[in-house]
Amino acid sequence: DDDDDYHNDNDDDDGNGDCHRPTCRANAAYVASLQQQVDEMEVALVHMEERATLDADTHAEIERRLRVECDARDDELAVAHADLRQRDATLHETRAALKADAALLTQQLELAIADA
Repeated sequence: DDDDDYHNDNDDDDGNGDCHRPTCRANAAYVASLQQQVDEMEVALVHMEERATLDADTHAEIERRLRVECDARDDELAVAHADLRQRDATLHETRAALKADAALLTQQLELAIADA
């Protein structure tokens, strides 16, 4: 049978198990091409996995640095807030002292006017 789509063990011209009919050779070439593509994809996948690991490590490092920076800023803000509260308390004390001094001066002024 000379049909290209049909082959049998008699089509093995050199005894190595490979059929030499054109269709079989084309199929074998196609399979080899697909295998090469699979091999290339596997290599690309390994590279992508390595890159993903690097990206995850980079992301984790950036997160860690941001956390450290935020914690430092939170500490700075807490100190600044405590300082502002202290200044506010000092201002209230100063204001109360100034009011007391003004009241005393007013009283002394009124007494001086009454004596005059």
